Formats: sequence, structure tokens, C-alpha cells
Amino acid sequence: MSQIKASSEVVRQLASDLKATINNLRDISSQVKSAGNVGDWNDAQGVQFKEVVNRISTLTQSPIQTLEAAIPRLNKIAETLDRYSSVKF
Repeated sequence: MSQIKASSEVVRQLASDLKATINNLRDISSQVKSAGNVGDWNDAQGVQFKEVVNRISTLTQSPIQTLEAAIPRLNKIAETLDRYSSVKF
């Protein structure tokens, strides 16, 4: 029988790391979107470039919702581990 050893502090650190990752993804998306604002490039290639940059920006944002959903779950796991570790057998 294998035993899982986990620490609520480790789980909380993971939640904190996810929050930092979310902020980084938002920053990256914003920077990419800014790179697409190239002034008056109105020719076909300029329009195509802007479309590609917008798509990249959207793709960098796509995991944010999944990561945000994981944070409350991790917090619940940490609370469960706290309660479990406080039980005396």
C-alpha cells in the first residue's frame, strides 16, 4: 500500500504559483496585443499580421480560465490537509 505525503503549505505554494502564472499570461497577452498595434498598416499584409497577433494574444489567454478554476480547488485541498493533519490517531 502506498502512502501519499502532502503538505498544505506545498499546495498553497502551488496555488500562489498559479496566480503568478495567470498574471504572467495576462502580461504576455497584453504585450503581444501591443505588438500588433503597428500604426497604419492597412494593406493586406498588415491586416494579416494584426490577425495573427490577435490570435496569438487570444491563445496566450486561453489557459487562464482553467488555471483560475484550479485555485479554489487547491485551497480546498490545503484546508482538507490541514484538517487531516490535525486529527490524532
